[in-house]
Amino acid sequence: LSLMGVSCHIYIYKSTLSSSFPVFDGAKVTLHVKETYSWGNELEGEVTAITEENREIPFFDYFFLKNGSAYIPGEQYTFMLAALAYSLYPATDRSVRVGEGNGLYEEEKQRFLTGCPDMSAQDFPAEIVISFRGARLLVSHAYASLYEFRTSILTVESVKFADEPLYKFNVVLCSDGDGLPCCLYASEHVLNGYTPKAGDDIQGVCWLSGCLASEFQTVCN
Repeated sequence: LSLMGVSCHIYIYKSTLSSSFPVFDGAKVTLHVKETYSWGNELEGEVTAITEENREIPFFDYFFLKNGSAYIPGEQYTFMLAALAYSLYPATDRSVRVGEGNGLYEEEKQRFLTGCPDMSAQDFPAEIVISFRGARLLVSHAYASLYEFRTSILTVESVKFADEPLYKFNVVLCSDGDGLPCCLYASEHVLNGYTPKAGDDIQGVCWLSGCLASEFQTVCN
């Protein structure tokens, strides 16, 4: 079943419905595969990939049953990445005041010293205000593929799945380098009355998923 970039994938094993899950149209991103992990049912699993900034990103693979054993560790692949929001709401913590010993403070001080070689650490303020406006954060949650996130909405699109309205956001996750392009989906139920628009800072919890870009084009189109 496929509707406007959202489809449903069903596994039937020995005439029994074993698993079903949504398959989302995602953003293309090139990553190196580190390893794979098969779930207990041996039908589903996850891929741990490495970004250009050497960050590990585990995600659920829609077609793990077909491709999980074919991935070669260290090889580069183009994936389609998407995420389903379990919770999503406007981000409210716009700024924070930090001082010596705080990681953000030390990073800013190091940038200051690098950019001003004629200055010393004593020339840097004892406290600084860090703005989170436009910040991109992706923090592992209780399980692999589940993350707490904060990002800005680039574009908003309305889609439907099984007659239920969904919002589709183009976002960038992770603060490292150019970040991790991703399509983030949220139901009206999850939004709880919030009407998102481009430029909004949002945060919440999401399930990160994806597959080989070539596989998505073959199966879902």
